[in-house]
Amino acid sequence: MFEHLKVILPILKHTFETAYLSVPKRVMINCPTNIDWLQKDEFFKLHFLLNDPPVWEHFHSLFEFAAFSCQPEQTVHLCFIDRLAFVLQSIYREQFLIDVKSVKPEHTPLIFHRSPKAWRTYPRNYHEVEKFITSIGELVLGKTLDFAWCHFVVQAVWLRRIISQVQNSDMSMMADLILLCKGNINTQDVDWLEWEDPFFSTYEASQLKQLREDSLEETQKRLSYAIPMVQRIIERTSQRERV
Repeated sequence: MFEHLKVILPILKHTFETAYLSVPKRVMINCPTNIDWLQKDEFFKLHFLLNDPPVWEHFHSLFEFAAFSCQPEQTVHLCFIDRLAFVLQSIYREQFLIDVKSVKPEHTPLIFHRSPKAWRTYPRNYHEVEKFITSIGELVLGKTLDFAWCHFVVQAVWLRRIISQVQNSDMSMMADLILLCKGNINTQDVDWLEWEDPFFSTYEASQLKQLREDSLEETQKRLSYAIPMVQRIIERTSQRERV
């Protein structure tokens, strides 16, 4: 991924003020030259981890680091490096840049939603499982939200307020961040959030898609975060009712 990061770096610098990255212990040990490169570039602010936590605990720590490193009025884009690498080397680059640069403070919190066109590129089991989470949210909240979001934009002051209330260290923390915004969420459908995995794969997109659809392991993987997310939605809405 470092090679992709080097390719897209000029565009990132032109688009964003700073990039916050967390560095697990194993990456420090295995990629010292690349870490040295990152440290020498003032565009990057690195959050070094003393161990190798589960991925979502890793992200929670990074989001907290970014929230308290920024000025309170700073707009923060929570997203994933593989998705940035894909979109900035794809036909969607210009639309992505237009959409990102168009975000104003009054538009946030904002989830960039996967459009119907984007969802058609995903394996069916991915879509069905995540649609289930969205449907539960619609039933109890009356709003269509992508709780397993790919790109979430929020003001640093808002992120500071909610990240301390997130209690989960698994993927359900993504849903918790949305729930803690208490309905004050805007959404925008975008095509550039199409499935990124084929970009990094040696398989053709259609072949990889079929392999994932046929994989029980992949379905179980999606359910492993979908069920905790649904539980979190129910817990949070129950808490509101008690208040």
